[in-house]
Amino acid sequence: YLYTLAAIVFSGVLMTLLGFLRMGVLSDFFPSSAIQGMLAAIGIGIFAKQFHVMFGNTEFKGSTVELLLEIPNTFIAFVSNATDNTTAGIIGLGSLLIMVFYSKMRNKFLQLVPAPMWIVVSTVGLGYYFEYFSMKSLPIAKNLLISIPSDLINNLEFPDFGIVGNFDFINVVIAITLISSIESLLSIKAVDKIDAQKRRSNVNKDLKALGIASTLSAFLGGLNVVTVIARSSVNANNGATNRSANFFHGLCILLFILLFQSQIRMIPLTALSAILVYTGYKLADPANIGKIFKIGNEQLLIFSTTLLVTIFTNLMVGIASGIFATFVIHVILNKSAGIFVRNLLKP
Repeated sequence: YLYTLAAIVFSGVLMTLLGFLRMGVLSDFFPSSAIQGMLAAIGIGIFAKQFHVMFGNTEFKGSTVELLLEIPNTFIAFVSNATDNTTAGIIGLGSLLIMVFYSKMRNKFLQLVPAPMWIVVSTVGLGYYFEYFSMKSLPIAKNLLISIPSDLINNLEFPDFGIVGNFDFINVVIAITLISSIESLLSIKAVDKIDAQKRRSNVNKDLKALGIASTLSAFLGGLNVVTVIARSSVNANNGATNRSANFFHGLCILLFILLFQSQIRMIPLTALSAILVYTGYKLADPANIGKIFKIGNEQLLIFSTTLLVTIFTNLMVGIASGIFATFVIHVILNKSAGIFVRNLLKP
């Protein structure tokens, strides 16, 4: 792990250099419909993984397809009270209902607080009820509650640069850099798609920021920093319009961890998973497929190819298949059709 931290430090430096070299231009090669397909696939993946946790099932692991197929069994087990996590599942389901019906509430005072914060406040309040007013303890297993170390400073890890010249170490640095850069560029393009103001990100500046952040994170024992869809979607769905959303998100997490550790430990993972289940659904909203269909069958094919391949394999293979499908459709098929029409019209 300490060697990995050292690799992330070097990877962060390389990502920063890529930003200065303006390599963010590579993001322009990702087709719009493929990005939409990737976005939907990520949403389905988030939904599939977090649905089980929402009902207190943290043991089931597998691919996205396996997780999707297991959803009915998880729900049946919850309804039939066949697990010991019924209370946690009820909290998860209640949190999901808050996310779904929050936008339909017309009370301006309730609307001042975002739905995810209402979930956090209510679950912490429930924890206090069982701690001070109930004869019973909170009926939720510890593995379904947020766990953070009591002494954060002494739990920090620092990178070990002892094998910097090793060939395997160099390979890991390159792999982390490529995967982090490409996935971040894809995510940045995807976030632009869900921006209410339809702006374009400065991808080169983002690469620089991600590189610097990754380097600093690794020096403090953290993993590399990449652009993620889930948090950005939550921000966008709750009205965030500029970069201050991420800044205050990070600042609030830091302050909460430092000042409200006991309260954080009262929050069930099922409640947080409900937020992600709703986020996953919004990313894979069926209405988006209708919009793609209206553009044309070619775009729907690119969208569907990226979506299905990503679900059955992974993000990198999925976006590659989307780019390949775009190339085949627009370069080969369309060009062939044009030649055929021109030959047909010749006297």
